[in-house]
Amino acid sequence: MLNGSMPDISVCSLCGRYIPETWNVFYLPLRDLIYCKDCKHDGCSLLPAGGRAYLNRTLQQDIRQVFKTGIDSVLRSTVKQFIYNTVEGYIDTPLKSLQSGGGIL
Repeated sequence: MLNGSMPDISVCSLCGRYIPETWNVFYLPLRDLIYCKDCKHDGCSLLPAGGRAYLNRTLQQDIRQVFKTGIDSVLRSTVKQFIYNTVEGYIDTPLKSLQSGGGIL
């Protein structure tokens, strides 16, 4: 995402299984690791199937279209947290500027 890449959200980092689009995935905040429902463990956060679908769709859209794609507030919150955690993991530091911005982004 930050550098033009993002974790593969369709393959489990532990067992290597393909994760169907209709399944939720789990991830470790600040790490580039995705887990299926059988491999998740304590400390993992949820990225719902709808969030995965949204992220996959937006990869193939013009940025203007992405902003027009509506998702509900709960799903938006989980996707936003996943993106923040992924970026923080890439840069290896908290995004304090985004945290202080509150609901701006």
